[in-house]
Amino acid sequence: MVLKRLGLLCACMAACLAVQSSVARGDASKDEGRIHAFLHNIPIRDEAYFRDKQRQIQAMGETGVRALIEVVQDVDSLDRLAAKRMIVALGKPTVEPLIGLLKHDRWLVRDDAAETLGQIGDKQAIGPLVKVVKSRQEDARVRQQALRSLVRLRAPEATSLCIGFLKSEDAGLASAAAGELGSMRDKTAIKPLIEALGSSTEGLPATTAEALGEIGGTRAVPALIEFLGTGAWENRVIAAEALGKIGDKRAADPLFDALLESNWLYAPTIGRALGKVADATAVARLKKVLDPSDLETSKKALSALAATATPEALKILENAAARQDGAFQQAARGAYRSGLENAAVRGDKKAKSTLNRMIKKGGSRR
Repeated sequence: MVLKRLGLLCACMAACLAVQSSVARGDASKDEGRIHAFLHNIPIRDEAYFRDKQRQIQAMGETGVRALIEVVQDVDSLDRLAAKRMIVALGKPTVEPLIGLLKHDRWLVRDDAAETLGQIGDKQAIGPLVKVVKSRQEDARVRQQALRSLVRLRAPEATSLCIGFLKSEDAGLASAAAGELGSMRDKTAIKPLIEALGSSTEGLPATTAEALGEIGGTRAVPALIEFLGTGAWENRVIAAEALGKIGDKRAADPLFDALLESNWLYAPTIGRALGKVADATAVARLKKVLDPSDLETSKKALSALAATATPEALKILENAAARQDGAFQQAARGAYRSGLENAAVRGDKKAKSTLNRMIKKGGSRR
């Protein structure tokens, strides 16, 4: 009799637990359904809606996090971007599940997890991301994303990892490393980046030149000047931009020579770079090549003078715009106005006043 009663009691308890579990599953299922509805509406609603739903999902605890993680694993879901945004907003509670996704069987899911961990900014992710970056079996795209996230997290290993990857056989990874070194603006990277300028890895020299321009520092100027004078124009123009950012006067003559050698496609960019480093001597040299009979060369010089936008350069442009030489005058007028705009942006009140008068005069003619 006692055993029979115990059996009945156990059966009742099991039934109660089953009911509770079913209710819990039902509540969780309802919560997950609500989350999917929230995510679907996020792209078409305002920030206040997003913040309200963020609070509701936070109140769901693990159920909310689990539902969001499930969405980002579905590479065909239209709600993945909204789910990633919500995960970033929730922050720390999502870090461990995201670290788990770094071992997912789909590379796109691993890539998204690496990116999102960088956006959240929790230092807990550094160790797992370093493992991803160092793994030769990992997809190169995921390694690049993990490297970007380590830079974003200001990981102590980020600089040394990037410098090491400059010699990677994977062109994408090597270029990504160079780009990240530029974004960090770490001057300890200048020497290895200069060495990478001579690399035969596709795309790396151009990315390296760009990175050196971002970091700045005059140590890179001789190497960039050498790079400016050789190779494809697509690379040479990047070197010109880098030299313009650094602003070292030693680049003036090489940039002037590159300007005259270049074609119409690259001349404006090189002209802007020359304008950033040009001194009075360079401005005088540009004036000498202004010749209506050589319109192509004149246009290059005019664009450089407009970028320079010093009072001396503006005076040269003003005089050129007054010449009655048809196509030359038209090009000079455009350059003069562009030069006035550049000078005005830099705080030249006289140039701004002249520009305003020019605009009013043009409006009255219409």
